[in-house]
Amino acid sequence: MSGIWLMPINPSPSYHGYDVTDYEAVNPQYGSLADFRRLVDAAHQRGIRVIIDMVINHTSDENPWFKAALDPKSPYHGWYTWAGKYTDLESGSAAGTTAWHAAGGQGAAGPHYPGASSAPACPTSTTTTR
Repeated sequence: MSGIWLMPINPSPSYHGYDVTDYEAVNPQYGSLADFRRLVDAAHQRGIRVIIDMVINHTSDENPWFKAALDPKSPYHGWYTWAGKYTDLESGSAAGTTAWHAAGGQGAAGPHYPGASSAPACPTSTTTTR
């Protein structure tokens, strides 16, 4: 064995962990950051690489960045994709679900984002996100 591939290890409100709330912490169910460091050190001592599934194309809607991004004046606003003036909010996704989701409990009049209902998309093509 030459490597260990870990699913997302960051805190997340979902069972799968793919909607991260804090990229600088370890989900407490897996231990602490110190525990993770010990795991990596022990693996490296044995010549085993550790790969983390780092989710960067979306966050949790509970992530502080997303909550701040609801304000168009926030520096985080450009980190997410938002519906434009002429976006068809009723358009469907490839999965047959609604493609756009209301943010911040503001309903139809508020901002909308694409992605899973709890995982707003981050446009990785923009310099602000990178």
